Amino acid sequence: MDVPTYRGNYFSKTSLLATNDLNRQLRDLGPLVYFDKQDVFANARYADVREALRVDETLVNGRGIGVNNFLNTRPSHTVLVSDGDVHKRRRTVLMESLGRPQINELVSRVEQAADALVVDLMGRDGFCAVKDFASHLPVKVVTDLVGLPPQGREQMLDWAAATFQMIGPMNARAAKSIPRIQGLLKYTETVEYAQMTPGGWAARTQEAVRDGRLTSDEGRGMLIDYIAPSLDTTILAAAHLFWELARNPEAYDALRADPGLVPSAVNEAVRVSSPVRGFTRSAETDWEVDGSTLPADAGVLVLWSSANHDERHYDNPEAFAVDRNPRDHLGWGFGSHYCAGAHLARLEMEQLLHALIRHADRLELEGPPVPIVNNILQGFASMPARLR
Repeated sequence: MDVPTYRGNYFSKTSLLATNDLNRQLRDLGPLVYFDKQDVFANARYADVREALRVDETLVNGRGIGVNNFLNTRPSHTVLVSDGDVHKRRRTVLMESLGRPQINELVSRVEQAADALVVDLMGRDGFCAVKDFASHLPVKVVTDLVGLPPQGREQMLDWAAATFQMIGPMNARAAKSIPRIQGLLKYTETVEYAQMTPGGWAARTQEAVRDGRLTSDEGRGMLIDYIAPSLDTTILAAAHLFWELARNPEAYDALRADPGLVPSAVNEAVRVSSPVRGFTRSAETDWEVDGSTLPADAGVLVLWSSANHDERHYDNPEAFAVDRNPRDHLGWGFGSHYCAGAHLARLEMEQLLHALIRHADRLELEGPPVPIVNNILQGFASMPARLR
């Protein structure tokens, strides 16, 4: 089967702000589509995306996950940009902080922080549902747990957004992000162990270096693993959850009547919002997908966000349904590279939602949300809101 060519610019501002419509077109074109402007293939259907995330020996991350050679040809010592035994070794250290047992120990702490936040917001005439609601827990909890010195914490959100811009093509948005990424790299290279909070995640990575389980470069790379992917994705999904419940008061009433639906609502919010559009993998050998062939050495942009809206897999995929509980969504990826921070993100979003239904009768929007324009991330930059 010939692979169809998409001749538009998937990463133009117009396209990025109409991703769902464009992804639907890509799914209808075929199991693989070639982007001639970026010289990369893409797959957009749920079944094919899930398979692409499963075949780790055929499609690899270690050659780079970006849509540009500037990023992919530079050495990386992170967990995400690695494969095989190297990936297993790095991820083992990472999950010593982010595994389910470790995150379960944080339930009471996160619950108290979420409750205090919602009580505070109840007393305000209005607030930003992104900055004041969705960002609060990830910024407060994650930065405390990572345990980096204060002078770096205030830049984490900016560094994370810049990193995701760079994972896209080398367009103007990516180019403008280079100085900020250089700032992140300089920070991870210069921060000292003595400046890290004892027992914090950052300190543990350096202890793993001392124990010989990580190289020095890997220890610094793991700081990026903690900083870059752990903030924006949770913030964008939590903000989208607020937006959906404010627009659909009957859904919010259903949650208040049955708090047991909270995990389902969180899964559905991550599916519908799909904060990460996707990452690129590289073919070690030819890869056959539903009658089409991805040639060896080619890159394929694996579109998680499109898969989550595939009408071949989900009925009425654009609709937010609190009782759908799509536990098979790909908003946090799938397979060996499944998001390491998913347990923490889920805990934060569930506790925020529990706090809302304990205190607020209604979530209200005070105006339209403002979308972000990011090569890889999607969601809202701001959203005026109010709690009743």
